[in-house]
Amino acid sequence: MKVMILHSQRTIVSTLNVADGYFSRLRGLMFRKALNSGEGLLIKPCKQIHTHFMRFPIDAIFMDHKNVVIHIEHGLRPWKITAFYKQALSVLEVNQGCAVDINLGDALEIVK
Repeated sequence: MKVMILHSQRTIVSTLNVADGYFSRLRGLMFRKALNSGEGLLIKPCKQIHTHFMRFPIDAIFMDHKNVVIHIEHGLRPWKITAFYKQALSVLEVNQGCAVDINLGDALEIVK
């Protein structure tokens, strides 16, 4: 699966992993050394994340039920906790800097 910005059809994630079970969401990216280039993790359902036990900073893209971006955390370092976003349904975690061209209100498309 991959993730694209709907209006520009630009691919932001070429290899998407999904964490949609209790343990996979709990683990997230903990203990990984890095994300490969073009790789991302979609956590759903999810309204808040932490970066405990992570070894690298990430960009976290919070989306609503229509995959519209409602908040972006740029350069979220290890051992941090985000705010709770009531409208969020999912969070896309990508390498730091990958969300630089994404704006609030952008619709993202998950392509299988």
